Amino acid sequence: MLSLSAYCFEVFICDSVVSVSTSSLLVVFSETVVVSHLFWCHRYWCVVAGIAIGVISHVILILSLLAYCFFEVFVCDSVASVSSVLKPPLL
Repeated sequence: MLSLSAYCFEVFICDSVVSVSTSSLLVVFSETVVVSHLFWCHRYWCVVAGIAIGVISHVILILSLLAYCFFEVFVCDSVASVSSVLKPPLL
């Protein structure tokens, strides 16, 4: 039962964290493109919007990297090693 729980955790939770962190990195890249275009606009609201989007994108980048590094490397690799040792039953 423990091996099946570890296997399900590895498949569903860990894969979800990897896909969310990867998609958030794509969001940060697209926001960076938007910010670079907004800074060429010399109006006040363009600069404010560019700064706000830049701050939000950096927060998303830091959180996604922390989630990936901590969760994927430490938690998911530990669960993967446990599930490989215990070998889940064939379904």
